[in-house]
Amino acid sequence: MDLAASEMVRVAKEAYTYQYQLQLRKEQDEGDLTKELAGLRQTLSEIKADIAIFQAQMDTAHEREVNRANTYASQLLIEAESEAKANAALLEAQALDIRALSSAGSPEILNHRFQQEVLKRLESLAERLPQMVNVGPAAESHVNVLSIARQMLGVNDTRLYSEEELSQLRGRMGEIAARIKERSSQIAKLMAADEAQNGAVVPGSTSDGTATQSSTNGGGA
Repeated sequence: MDLAASEMVRVAKEAYTYQYQLQLRKEQDEGDLTKELAGLRQTLSEIKADIAIFQAQMDTAHEREVNRANTYASQLLIEAESEAKANAALLEAQALDIRALSSAGSPEILNHRFQQEVLKRLESLAERLPQMVNVGPAAESHVNVLSIARQMLGVNDTRLYSEEELSQLRGRMGEIAARIKERSSQIAKLMAADEAQNGAVVPGSTSDGTATQSSTNGGGA
């Protein structure tokens, strides 16, 4: 019985020691896991912070490039509008000079067309003219309806150009023709550049602008 009792005590001690060692090992392992988990959480926080920094940098770069693209597009638009206005002014000046040259060369045709246009406008006012009744001798109470209609239109002279204006135009025909010729080369270059850019053929255009000038001349006359 004594031997059995001592053996039981020894087994109990070993069991207690083993259980104590297991408990210590468990606590050590839990401590190591806690430290490792804390390290992983710290690493995750650092990664998230880096991602946030990179995202902010990407957003800033994207916004900067968008603003740069918008600025460049606005600049191109302004340049295109300025160029379009300059080209329109060039064409308008060319048309005015061609019309002035045509007027100096054939004033009778322009005056005739002007008078025809005035007559058409007078005819359109016929129904709106006030009704008038002559009282007394016709020679003393003559009413010039045409003159009244002209006053309503603000037309005081039936001629488009006076003789003085035509004389001035004829004196400047050489200067106007030189300007037309100079602009014709510029307009031809613009049309050639537009044709090369759009790949379209502009009808009536030539390398020296002659056909274009002739067409415009016919329209101004």
